[in-house]
Amino acid sequence: MVEGCSWFSMSILKHAFLLWMVLKNKLKTHDGLKPWDVGGATNLNLVCCSLCKTVQDSHAHIFFRCTYSTTVWSLVRDMAGLRHVPNIEDTTDYLIPISKGKSAKCVIGRLVLAAYVYFVWQERNNRTFTNNTRPPKRLKELIVNTVRMRLASIKFKASSKVLQLLENWKLPKSLLMDGDDPSFVR
Repeated sequence: MVEGCSWFSMSILKHAFLLWMVLKNKLKTHDGLKPWDVGGATNLNLVCCSLCKTVQDSHAHIFFRCTYSTTVWSLVRDMAGLRHVPNIEDTTDYLIPISKGKSAKCVIGRLVLAAYVYFVWQERNNRTFTNNTRPPKRLKELIVNTVRMRLASIKFKASSKVLQLLENWKLPKSLLMDGDDPSFVR
């Protein structure tokens, strides 16, 4: 069922793949080095999260507990219609049961979650390897613009909720289609 949250026909493939890697706990984070013998002279306790500089990075920390990433999440969750989901950890619990749904809210929630994971991981790597940094508001802009571009290629069934969604995402009403085609987002 975890795959249902990341892989779907309207996903952005590189975002969906990275989300799948996160949900499977497969990214190369510092906590993953512990099982390996990296040498007695290496103190892995000195390797900290490049986003917040407080604790060792791990999947759980980077995406769910880091002050930087949770700030980014708080900036984008309202756009995803996930205001009622208090934190990022609860987001996957909310999205997985409805992952087969084709409602606009479900599609947007999955797109925003995948984009969030993608851009936070990108920021972590930028800071780790190039020392370039972006503030949380910049990541929010990247996530919103990326999801908006993806939504602009999707046709929606007309309804009052969808009209509100198009307005919130600043998308044209020309994305509305009438008809019973099951490929349209509701």
